[in-house]
Formats: sequence, structure tokens, C-alpha cells
Amino acid sequence: MILNEKLRVNAPHVVHDTIDGETILVNLRNGNYYSLDACGGLIWEVLLRQGNLDVLAQALAAPGGAGREETSDAIAELIAALLKEQLVVADEETATVADPISPEEISRLAQDLPVPFRKPEIRVYADMQDMLLLDPIHDTDEQGWPQARLD
Repeated sequence: MILNEKLRVNAPHVVHDTIDGETILVNLRNGNYYSLDACGGLIWEVLLRQGNLDVLAQALAAPGGAGREETSDAIAELIAALLKEQLVVADEETATVADPISPEEISRLAQDLPVPFRKPEIRVYADMQDMLLLDPIHDTDEQGWPQARLD
């Protein structure tokens, strides 16, 4: 199952940051950038910090709301999208992170998400590809402004 795969961020080709509950990812290889909602951002953080996605699926399930199978499927679907976009890659040799996330912290962070459970969303933006794919050293004019090559 995809929740048990060892995954890592596709660094150095992917950079990311979370601002006001929105996680922004940039793939420097294809020039796309991505936005994850709060639930997607939590999944991303659990991946980054080598947390247990099964624990997250259980923490997102709620009595009378989303079931464990629904949350597992939603997490697996987001991970499949992250893999497809090459934002994460499978890696059996994943290095140990300095600040791994504990099951207790996963549960606490899951409680901070809006209720009822909403399937995580990833939005893909390609409108800045030309700028993001520029070589900042070589693709500039005499004044230093970005300028695409006309090969």
C-alpha cells in the first residue's frame, strides 16, 4: 500500500514553504508550482518528518464522520499526485530527519484541521513556468533582469 512506502522530497529539485496554512511547493525541474490546503499541508509535513501515515489516517477519521478507509484513500490519492508530479520520490534509503514527527504530534495536529474531514487538495499552476525555469546566472540581460533565451 502507498501509505507504507518510504518517500522523500525530491530535493534539490523541489522547494517548499508553508504560509498562513497553505503549503507552496515548487518543482524547479518542470517550472510548476503547487498549493496544498491545510490537510494536504499536514500530509506533506508528516512525509517530510518521516511520520506514520497510517497514524495520520486514523487521526483524521472521526466517529460519525469520515471513516478510516476514506481518510486512507484520500492520503493515498494525494501521495499518488505528489509522485506523479515528481515532488516526492520513493526511496528505501531515506535518511533520518533531525526532527521526526511523533504519533502524538500527528494526532494533535490532525485535531487542528477543520471538521468534518475534507479530502486534501493539490492545485497545479503552470503560469510561471517560463520564469521559474530561467537560469538566474545565464538568462539575464546586461542590467541583470531575467530574459529567456531565444534558442
